[in-house]
Amino acid sequence: MKYWKKPTNEIVEKALLLVRKETDRRFFFSRLKNPLWIQPLAERDCFLSPPKAIHLPDNSFLFPFWPEFQYLKNVCVDAPEKVIELVLKLPKMENPTVCDDILDIALQLSGEQSARLKSKILECAEVKIEFSGHKYSDLLIHWTAENQISTALELSKILVRFKPYPQAEEKRESRKKRVRNIEISLSSLLTPSPQFDDWEYREIMDKGVRPLAEKEPLQVARILIDATASMIRMTMHPGDMDETEGAKRYEIFSDRALDGADYTYMDSDSKWCLVQAMKFSCEKVFEKSPESIALLNESLCNQRWKVFRHLREHLYTLYPNEQTKPWIRELILEHKNYNWNYSYHFQKMIRSACEHFGAKLLSEKELERIFETICNGPSQESSRKRMGEQCTEEELKKDQRRLHRLLLRPFASVLFGEYLSYFQELENKAEEELSDEDYLRFRSYSGTVKQRSPKPQEELAKMTDEELLGYINEWNDNHRDEKEPLVDINIKALAREFGSVFKKFIMPNPERLKFWMENREQIQRPIYVWNIVEAMHEQVKAKNFDNLDKWLSFCEWVLSYYDQSVEKVAKDGQKYKRSGELEEGLDWTSPRWAVGDFVETCFKKEVDAPILHRKSLARLLEMLCTQFDWRLDQGKLLRSNLMDEAINNIRSRGLETLVKFGFWVRRHDEKAKVSEVTSILERRFDLAMERPLTLPEYAVLGAEYPGIYFLDQTWAEEHKLNFFPKDRRKEWLAAFGSFLRWHQPYLPVFKFLHGEFVFVLENLKDMEKDNSAGQNLIDVIGQNLFTYYLWEVYPLSGEESLIARFYQETTKKRWKSLFTWIGFVLQNHDGNMEEKLLDRFKEFFERRLDAGETVELGEFFLWMEAECLEAEWRLDACYRVLDFIDSVEAKDSDDSGRVFKGLRGLRGMLEKHTAKVVECFAKMTDIAIKNNSTYFYIPSDDAKPILKAGFGSKDEIVRENAKLAREKLLQMGRFEFLNLDE
Repeated sequence: MKYWKKPTNEIVEKALLLVRKETDRRFFFSRLKNPLWIQPLAERDCFLSPPKAIHLPDNSFLFPFWPEFQYLKNVCVDAPEKVIELVLKLPKMENPTVCDDILDIALQLSGEQSARLKSKILECAEVKIEFSGHKYSDLLIHWTAENQISTALELSKILVRFKPYPQAEEKRESRKKRVRNIEISLSSLLTPSPQFDDWEYREIMDKGVRPLAEKEPLQVARILIDATASMIRMTMHPGDMDETEGAKRYEIFSDRALDGADYTYMDSDSKWCLVQAMKFSCEKVFEKSPESIALLNESLCNQRWKVFRHLREHLYTLYPNEQTKPWIRELILEHKNYNWNYSYHFQKMIRSACEHFGAKLLSEKELERIFETICNGPSQESSRKRMGEQCTEEELKKDQRRLHRLLLRPFASVLFGEYLSYFQELENKAEEELSDEDYLRFRSYSGTVKQRSPKPQEELAKMTDEELLGYINEWNDNHRDEKEPLVDINIKALAREFGSVFKKFIMPNPERLKFWMENREQIQRPIYVWNIVEAMHEQVKAKNFDNLDKWLSFCEWVLSYYDQSVEKVAKDGQKYKRSGELEEGLDWTSPRWAVGDFVETCFKKEVDAPILHRKSLARLLEMLCTQFDWRLDQGKLLRSNLMDEAINNIRSRGLETLVKFGFWVRRHDEKAKVSEVTSILERRFDLAMERPLTLPEYAVLGAEYPGIYFLDQTWAEEHKLNFFPKDRRKEWLAAFGSFLRWHQPYLPVFKFLHGEFVFVLENLKDMEKDNSAGQNLIDVIGQNLFTYYLWEVYPLSGEESLIARFYQETTKKRWKSLFTWIGFVLQNHDGNMEEKLLDRFKEFFERRLDAGETVELGEFFLWMEAECLEAEWRLDACYRVLDFIDSVEAKDSDDSGRVFKGLRGLRGMLEKHTAKVVECFAKMTDIAIKNNSTYFYIPSDDAKPILKAGFGSKDEIVRENAKLAREKLLQMGRFEFLNLDE
């Protein structure tokens, strides 16, 4: 047994004096585990006044944490009697956090001890605000296992019940003002709910209530029956009878719930769980407690709603015996509507009872009366009303025979004479077999909707080319399969199968391939064209170039057809249609996109199409880069990021592929001119063009500028203003911003674009104000300019320094961001760094330290882990930064709190530089206490080794710094540093 030291009054008083702040109390009481503190703390009234819920002005609530109670949780196992006594003395609960703690204590105690807290736990369960419902299920499990059944039943009664709809009164008033039934049903429906989330309620039912039902089925069943009845009543308005919309909806889904189906999005998971648990507990009564069956049946009969009748029918179906026989007879004989379809559970009960009892269930006279009623109904008048006045006599007769078959089926085992012959005739002539699901008022299906072609691949492959072309043009009967409700038969699936046939059977056959190439204009829907291009694409990926000339010719036709038709449609104001869904086939976006993919693949290194196709590929690229693009030319952009928009549009993506074309040519001939690239770009730069460059295209051109510069430096320099038009700010920003974001600093290009960097610095203040410019771009600019400073392109200060200009034109927020980025660069640098570069970093640090901005210097502590910098320099710089922060009044406590970000770096230098590390740490704690930064995270794994090394030092000054540092930590309520060995 663990030995505990009894605290003196002096120690207790001193401790309470030190923990007056909320954060201090949390640290202290969460770590206090000595049960001998209970009595002195109780004598000082520490456990009498739990914090109350705070109602905020916006009608939300704040639930304060009670640190003292955390201590009781820590010691409840060691001192259960004293803890139970203190909990029972608490005032009435209204703070869920305290309720949560009480549940934690109850779960740690034995069953008998835990049950003594019943009054407080039931009080907590009454708290209306949802909180930690899953712990109630754990408690029910605990009590059931510990045989505290009566206590568990009392708690279950509270947990399972529903609460009324919060705005019920408003709904009632709204209902009075409406007269149309549909308005009443939709606008005034009341929807009660449990006091827990659906997942918590499900856990309470599945893990807590069901195991309890195994031990006490009748009591649990009665609790759930009452809860269900109460919930249904809450769906009704005052004065309503059974047939309210809420009750009807509940009846509809109860059939599925009682049958064990999964709930759907239309219904509440909690209501579903309640019905399932009620059904489960009632079944357990029949299984385990036969003497209680009559009492259960009486409880169900006393409820007026149909869900309970259905439940009785379900139970009688499962357990047909001499005890249930009279109840089954009563339900069958009192049923009044034998000329209309049965409910799902009623027909199952009839079938089960007839098969079990046979002729002993009902007399022949009773059966004859039922069968006559069935065969004489329904009346033609009611059928016409249901089916419509236009229905024919033949349709009426067919419907009547279908209904007769449904109604006679449950009685199949006891049919006799003419009724048996009639039913057999109906069965023999029926096209489909009946199942229990045919009696469901609403069927539900679960699973993934699948697509299927109207004809399988095998049948399509057997058609001649003329037949196949005619079939894909004519078939347009999208529908859901009658026998398989989760199967869609549609054009998309047909197109997929057509693509497989084209790839497997048509492409290898020259004669068949020739037919489709020559008759391509007869294909009416673009979706089939897309499948053909995809099949060609797969051939190219496999480096099969035998028919590449044919593929390229087909692709050119696709783009030419598009250019002749779709632009006119868009200009006329007509809307695009999704590919393949209409006969007109106006939207050729998918085939065009497939052509773009096809062309791009030809230039990949792993594919590397033959250079002899250069002219044809260049022609396709010219079309892709210059044709009408609906989203670009109509301004229908979907994304705020221009490069994201660019790669999702065909024309702008074509410009990206154009550069890949240039490198493909160069792989085949290093000295080759790429005039196709420059000529197409010159066409796009022409402002007189009918379709001028759009912002996404400028973004692509900016990102691809270094590649174009490499392909033809002279041309790129001559057309720089076309890429970056300074007289058009949005276009320039799209291009230059994309260039900066997508490329690391590159000295040859920078020398040529020096003027662009100067221009961007002149516009930085406007960019700061303009969110559309993308403020993170300003950070990228700073990172680029700092890199060029490191490369000695310009000095740190003076008129020639672009980094100095950056600081003049930006705000402290950007300075902080750049300083942080530099810290990450230094942290992630592998190996040694050149002395010249290190000197440039140190020079920059000295300049920023002289500038004296705490927001920026607070990020220095990321530099502490930069092993490329000497440890002595880092420690000296760290202390100087700390000294500066200590010398100024921090406007934001966050600045002082960030000093602890350097702890891991300090610990890394501890072994060789103990004195300086401890001195810096002491300075950090001093700054934190002065600036009230007590709430910041101080990693113990880093801080404790520093303190231990300080206390173990032979140097008195080091030991004193360690002592001062720990005192400051304790003042901040960081009591984990009392014992440095834990």
